[in-house]
Amino acid sequence: MSDEEMSIGIWLPLQPDELRCLQTVLRNSGVLVQGNYAGDDPYVVLNYLAAAAVEDCEFRSLFDRNLISPLIALAGGGRVPQSSQAEANARLAAACACFCILAKILIEPNISLYEYAADAGNDAAQSDARLFRIADNSDAIAYLDIALGRADKLPGEMLEHLSGVPEIANHRSPEKNFERALSLWKPNYLYALKAIALRRAGLAPFEAAMEFARWQTEEAFFNAPAGMYCIAAISHAPPKGGMLKGIFSENLSLLQAGIRNATWDMYLLRQFGRHVRETEGPRWSLWSTDVALREVAKALFVREGETANEKLTDFYKRHWGSRDGSRLLAAYREAEMSVGADTEARNLRVEKLLDGIDNHIRELECQLGLRTL
Repeated sequence: MSDEEMSIGIWLPLQPDELRCLQTVLRNSGVLVQGNYAGDDPYVVLNYLAAAAVEDCEFRSLFDRNLISPLIALAGGGRVPQSSQAEANARLAAACACFCILAKILIEPNISLYEYAADAGNDAAQSDARLFRIADNSDAIAYLDIALGRADKLPGEMLEHLSGVPEIANHRSPEKNFERALSLWKPNYLYALKAIALRRAGLAPFEAAMEFARWQTEEAFFNAPAGMYCIAAISHAPPKGGMLKGIFSENLSLLQAGIRNATWDMYLLRQFGRHVRETEGPRWSLWSTDVALREVAKALFVREGETANEKLTDFYKRHWGSRDGSRLLAAYREAEMSVGADTEARNLRVEKLLDGIDNHIRELECQLGLRTL
């Protein structure tokens, strides 16, 4: 049978107008970033099902904690919050879950669980991991009802049934300790510390960005996701305010919380980047309510028909304006060329820095008053 003659029968448990409404809600939110799959409209359920059937594609999604948390709360029997923003987030999370269940996209929650464990501890994260199993196995239409405002919670009888299913009740997360040190954490944390230290030292945004570029080249290492996040955060026109929360706060607890929050955003971007560069295996997407996170992700990863130069040029000019954006981009390109011309020495310097990254972090934390010598 030729491709032209091939036909696929797909049944979905909802009405066509409900499906259109679900897809419109998600498309209007802009919640997802496509990764290593250059398919058609990413907000069409049937596109994923057809690709799975015809191209044998497996789809996976990285969900930010701002989507995982509402789903876990619903799986625990909670109601949609009454405050406007929290309600909107919960209903959007339900829409995302409904879409992924219908499209057979596997949701990966672990980075969100590591982030939660960093504040609440491993036991709390393990509890959330168990609740996520219930959330992930809940009925798509139950989520649709919440997404469309027809319900405020998942059906209690469904949650009770799922909690007793042996495959769910007896499931144990492969991760025994969500508080364990992650290899990518410190490089991203270092970047957040440096960006904030430069601004708190009194440098204007452009001067801070130029010094940041020099630091990457001469004293540190290149970390594209973290670098672009920080450059956008301190820019003239960041994608949103608060990318580096508490940057000028005298409350050191707020400052530390802001640094850690930004670090987790960078970590998620870095992990997404690792996934989308894989030519074999699952096709990945990133889902988040965070406008800035999505914008940096789109700027980082070059898709078919695009060039890295075009993406970088647009990124710098959008956030820094034509004049300063051009100057910063020129500095970045010059840094790339200088590193490429001295690869062996550069590799040795980066290796030495990574070996001593704890000392570099300690120096910046002391500079910011987050610890004492």
